Amino acid sequence: MESVEIKLRGIDKSEFAVRYTKNIVEMLHEPQLSVEVDAGPIAEDLSKALESLGYRIEAKKPMQGWVWLQAVKSST
Repeated sequence: MESVEIKLRGIDKSEFAVRYTKNIVEMLHEPQLSVEVDAGPIAEDLSKALESLGYRIEAKKPMQGWVWLQAVKSST
């Protein structure tokens, strides 16, 4: 399985973060993801988008002003 790190810190548009991540998932056929994104609504929107794509958030670590998410495709 492929693994991708996506660093989206400093991006202030949820729509961009969600679309970019969805495009990566589509192009690489459901890779394991490690994503850095600003804390707050953007992190929540991205978490919801990943879950809607069938991903499970395995780890969520708050940092100073941003959040690190690790997600894998659910087997169910």
